[in-house]
Parts: sequence; structure tokens; C-alpha cells
Amino acid sequence: MWTHLLLAAAQAPAAAQAPVAAAWPRVVVASPDGRHEAVIEKVAEHAKLRDAFARWDLVVSRIESGSRAPVWSCRYPYQGRGRFALADGGLVFAAALEPYQPGQPLLRLHREGAEFAGVRGSELELA
Repeated sequence: MWTHLLLAAAQAPAAAQAPVAAAWPRVVVASPDGRHEAVIEKVAEHAKLRDAFARWDLVVSRIESGSRAPVWSCRYPYQGRGRFALADGGLVFAAALEPYQPGQPLLRLHREGAEFAGVRGSELELA
């Protein structure tokens, strides 16, 4: 009897293995006026690393006649999720992170390559 169970387990299809996590999406956000674009993507040197361990860059570009000219960039603590916006003529990048976690950042604001504001859910005393 045990032999039959072991044999059946050994012949189980590969689909019974644990699922592979989905790749984190590249983020592209246009400014309301369409003149600027922000892109969050994995740095090339980390292409083969798992997303959670890789470094990510935020690059803000000006769009002129269909071409893109970089305005500012920085390393970005991307977590594979969030809602993003670009404002103030491409100078400010805002991220609202979901789902809510009290000890984790809820809102991050970058201005010209530097994070100038970050708010954790616990700082807002949200339940």
C-alpha cells in the first residue's frame, strides 16, 4: 500500500509545485499635461535578481517632439505595488502604497531625485 502512495506522489504533475510569484510590473506615469513621464524599472545589473532583492530606478523625463530627455533620477524603494502620480512640471513624484500596513510607508514624495516626505500609517493614527 505505501509503495502505491509513494509511486503516485513521485508521478504527480509539475503543476502541483508551489506557484512562482508574478514579476513586478514596470511603472510608467505621465504628468497631467503629458509633458513629463516617470518610469520605475529594475536596474539592468539586477535583471536576473528576484524583484524584492533588486535595485530599482525612478527616472523622470521631459517629452518633446516624441523624444525623452531625462530631467532627474534616483534609486527608488519600489515594492511592486502602489498608485503613482507625477506633478509640478515633472519635479514631484508621489506614491501611495497599498495595502495599508501600520509600520510601512503609506505615502512617499520625491522632488528632483530626493525623498522629501514620507508618511507611515502609524503616524496618521489610522486603525
